Amino acid sequence: MPVSPTVEGLSTYILEWLNVGRVDCALVYNAQASPAVDLQTLLDEQLFLVAPLAAKQGRKVRKSIPCLFMRGGTSRGPFFLESDLPADPARRDAVLLA
Repeated sequence: MPVSPTVEGLSTYILEWLNVGRVDCALVYNAQASPAVDLQTLLDEQLFLVAPLAAKQGRKVRKSIPCLFMRGGTSRGPFFLESDLPADPARRDAVLLA
C-alpha cells in the first residue's frame, strides 16, 4: 500500500483535515476530546528551568513565575498569566527580558 507524503500544519488545521478526510491520522498538540475523534495521549512531559544555586554564585535568589510553553506548528513561545507578573509595566518588561 503506498504511503502518502507527510503534511505539517497547525494542530487546528490538522484536526480539521482529519474531520474532512484529508488525512487518516495525525499527531497534534493539546487536542480536545470530541465524539468525532479517538484521542490517545502519546507523551506527557515536564519542562524545567535549571539555574545555578544563588548562594553558591553570590547572586540574588531568583523567584519563579509560572509559565506554559506552547507549540503550534512551527511556532512556540512562553505564556504567562497577567496576575503572575509585576503590575508595573516597566518592572514586568524588565522581568520578562531578564
